[in-house]
Amino acid sequence: MTETSNRVSTFTKFGYGVGLGAEGIKNNTFNVFLLFFYQQVIGLSTVLCGLALFVTLLVDAIADPFIGTWSDGLRSKLGRRLPFMYASGIPLAICFFCVFHPPLGASQAVLFGWVVFFAAATRVSMSLFWLPHQSLVVELTEDFSERTSLQNFRNIFAWLFGLLNVWLGYYVFLASTPEYELGLLNREGYTKFAIWGALGMLVATFASTSAVRSAVLKAPATHRPITPIPLREFPKAMARAIKANPSYRAALIGGLLMWVAFGITENTRNYISPFFWGLSSEQTGQQIYVIVGKAIFEWTSARALTQRFGKRKLAIYSMVLFGMCEPSAIGLRLIGVLPQNGDPALLPILLAIWFLGFSGIIMAMTVLWTMFADVTDEHELATGLRQEGLLYSAGTFSQKMALGGGGLLATAMLYAAEFPSNAAAASVTPEAIWKIGFFTALVTAVFSWLTAYFFSRFTLTREQHEQVLAALHARRAAAPAHVEPHSDTASVGGVATARAEL
Repeated sequence: MTETSNRVSTFTKFGYGVGLGAEGIKNNTFNVFLLFFYQQVIGLSTVLCGLALFVTLLVDAIADPFIGTWSDGLRSKLGRRLPFMYASGIPLAICFFCVFHPPLGASQAVLFGWVVFFAAATRVSMSLFWLPHQSLVVELTEDFSERTSLQNFRNIFAWLFGLLNVWLGYYVFLASTPEYELGLLNREGYTKFAIWGALGMLVATFASTSAVRSAVLKAPATHRPITPIPLREFPKAMARAIKANPSYRAALIGGLLMWVAFGITENTRNYISPFFWGLSSEQTGQQIYVIVGKAIFEWTSARALTQRFGKRKLAIYSMVLFGMCEPSAIGLRLIGVLPQNGDPALLPILLAIWFLGFSGIIMAMTVLWTMFADVTDEHELATGLRQEGLLYSAGTFSQKMALGGGGLLATAMLYAAEFPSNAAAASVTPEAIWKIGFFTALVTAVFSWLTAYFFSRFTLTREQHEQVLAALHARRAAAPAHVEPHSDTASVGGVATARAEL
């Protein structure tokens, strides 16, 4: 069988995976540092911080359907996806740097406008790469397990690049100094940090696009007909897909809840670690090592675990694990079970708990995106339409709205806890620390368990997916051949709902 229909070479997998290094850098930096930087370092009010985070993700989420439908319909010498991937790198790097370099002495209104504009522009630029890149999972292989492997390469590089950037933040650019005992408060460090992140994203996007280019362009065009859908009809098309397919609906809602839970833990990390656990920047950064270890383990085990348990069960187990670990640690501290802050035994216990928690969330994320890939085939069989861009953009829309909701909830918890801006450790009251810990544990647990419930509603099994593929192959074999020639003309005002070319 061809690489497109079955196996994908290791080189293509590596090249494909490297691209998500850019997403990893952006996501980990934004999720871990952005709120803290503007609220604690720059002094933007808590309310405006939360509103800014939500607005930027809202803009990004709204842009996704446009990008997804545009990439579905584009026809060029480089195919549908590659032009977007090549075009994303430079604006992505520039805007990312600007996010962490706001003007000195600016008013609250100017700072709010600055972070909204450049953070939104960074996210949209990333989407120009991410959505076409993600769609290649469907187009490079039809194999149930091979898709998990391909997605795993993608996720592993996202985590490794992202964690490398976070490690550089904690240990290099934002490390403790005589002037800044808590290095996270060092504004100049964020500027240098952003330069490295911007360069890393630029290199990752260009290298990945160049690495997969040959496989993409050599892939044979398909006989599936193109049925354009006007962009204005995207909401109706998305609603029909959600209503018609229970598995897609379960994955979409489950993913939305999962990202809310993840967004909360990421946005509160730099509050929980130094103020609740009493950890230095360097000690907080040690969780990077356990996450990298877990990521490497998953790299070698995700496909085998999927084959052993199936995607549905693995996703459920993963979210139950995540929902138990982080909240349990905070809960045990609140009732006085764990060692006190400063006790040498505390950090190893936390690292073990973080290892288990990240094991769950990383695996759940990997499995979720392969669920979307499999549903794409089921959707085509039911409707006759090939709409991976539409289905994935709906998934990313929910992801970004959920992450925005997670960030908004995190800032709401800070506000409810009366957590001060520009806070030194000594200025934060025990009551505020207790409240932020309690809120984080409770809300994270609730959303994690709700996620597991909706993942349990995903019904598409390996056997059913194989039956779907067999039916699709039979239908395509019986249909008259239809090959779209390569063209430099993009589809205007519509989306190609069937795969004509990459």
